[in-house]
Amino acid sequence: MNKQRILCLLFAVSLTVLGGLSGCYRHTYVGPAPSSSIPASENYFAHHFLYGVIPASSDVALNRICPQGVGKIETEVSLLNGFLVWLTNGIYSPKTVKVYCATPLN
Repeated sequence: MNKQRILCLLFAVSLTVLGGLSGCYRHTYVGPAPSSSIPASENYFAHHFLYGVIPASSDVALNRICPQGVGKIETEVSLLNGFLVWLTNGIYSPKTVKVYCATPLN
C-alpha cells in the first residue's frame, strides 16, 4: 500500500470513530397532564460552557410560555449542537429545548 492510501484509510477510520463518539441524545420529561403535539414556541437554545458544566443562559419561564401548565419538555443535543461542541473543543456546548404545553381538559 502506498502512503497516500494509508493516510486516506486512517482519515476515514478517524472520522468514523469521532462520529460514533459524538452521538446525539435526547431527554424527555413528561408531566402529569396530556401534552400538545405542537411545541409552544420555537426551539430554545440552552447555552453552556465547558462540556455543559457551566450554564450561560437563563431559565425558561415556563409559566409565561404555558400558563395552563407544561405537558412535556425535551432537551436534546442535535447534530448541529454536537458539531458546535466539536468545533469549539467543548468550550461552548448548546442544547436544544422544546416545551410542549398541556392541553386543557374538557
